[in-house]
Amino acid sequence: MIFACPFCQTKVGKTENVCHKCNATMTRHCPYCAESISVLANLCKYCGEAVEPTSSPTPVPRPAPTPAPAVEPVALQMREAPEVEFVDEVRYCAWEDRSKKGSFGRWWSTWASSQFSMSNFWSHLPAEGGHARPHRYAWYMVAQLLTLALPFVAIGGVVLGIDQNAPAYAYPLGAAAYLALYPLTFVAVALSNYVRAGLWHLPLKLLGAKGDYETTLRAVAYNSGACAWGILPGVGGIMKAVMGTLGYYHAFRGLHGMSKGRAVFAALIPLMLAAGAIVTLIALAATGAIHPPAMEC
Repeated sequence: MIFACPFCQTKVGKTENVCHKCNATMTRHCPYCAESISVLANLCKYCGEAVEPTSSPTPVPRPAPTPAPAVEPVALQMREAPEVEFVDEVRYCAWEDRSKKGSFGRWWSTWASSQFSMSNFWSHLPAEGGHARPHRYAWYMVAQLLTLALPFVAIGGVVLGIDQNAPAYAYPLGAAAYLALYPLTFVAVALSNYVRAGLWHLPLKLLGAKGDYETTLRAVAYNSGACAWGILPGVGGIMKAVMGTLGYYHAFRGLHGMSKGRAVFAALIPLMLAAGAIVTLIALAATGAIHPPAMEC
């Protein structure tokens, strides 16, 4: 067994028959029995005949390398980055962002933006996205008022029950009735939004509004935040009317894409109707068609 090439002294593996350096064969055939024996063997291990060792290596011919086909150089073309085109502005509403935790924080952020940054709020409010979230926003303030009043109602109910000697079932029945106000007020707010959106949508379409009924519904629901000004003593009613009118103006501009003149006219429709009703009543009273109720002494 040969472990080094006898011609170049390069290490050869046990199973290798050719030296990988000088390309010499490590075996040859016995001239008497044709068995494969080592190139250094003096005696055939198969037939026992004496043989002469090989003095010079017998190279194994290697196939000539095939020339690679000529390839014409091709100019590399750099691909330009694809252009990204936004069809419309990205719209966002904090109340509808579920990644933010805390309903009060989302409501407060939405309310403050709708009252103190009206143009930015309505120009970025999504014009679609369903009815449930706008309804919940409009109802949220009612739910908070019910929650704030709950301890006082509970204490008052206990005191009243003790004073009037009410039966035992009166207190749990009253508590259940009060808790039922939560779903009942939500239904009432949702129905109010649907009715008001229906009353608004027809004149808006006549004035060239681009949005659909859902867009009008979202404008009505999110503009309900102006009702919070009504809790201010004295000027609450005036502030509510002014902020509500301004909110509708920016809502019609930002959601329905109306021009300034048409948005102003649309936002003033309730005030014009109220003024027309007052003028009509005064005119009827002046002509004697109606009579004010008599004051009894």
